[in-house]
Amino acid sequence: MSVTRKFIPRFLIIVLLCCLSSCDIFDSHRQLVGRYYLNHTKFGKCICYKVDSEDDFVELVNGAFGRIGFDNNYVIVENSRYEYLIITVYKEFSYFPEKGIIGPLNTADFKLQKQKLHIKADFTIDTD
Repeated sequence: MSVTRKFIPRFLIIVLLCCLSSCDIFDSHRQLVGRYYLNHTKFGKCICYKVDSEDDFVELVNGAFGRIGFDNNYVIVENSRYEYLIITVYKEFSYFPEKGIIGPLNTADFKLQKQKLHIKADFTIDTD
């Protein structure tokens, strides 16, 4: 009887851990602006565009990025230390949100485009 008492709690803990590791319980979706989200899933991080009222997203930028920032019109992404992306924020629903991605840009071109497009966003979120 003492063997059964020791076995049942351990078995339940193992079952609970298996259930938690297989679920999307640790997924997070942080809204940046409009339909644009920073998502962390078991597969990594990405910047996504929400396509409907459910949790259906289109991935725009995958986990190979560090800092991000945004304002009402643009999301800026530091892809690497010397490579940047600018994502145009569509106010109305878009079937092709990936067409709003400008880049990759080097540091000089990024600064020029940021000035030209009057982007007020700064890098405020470090995703590393």
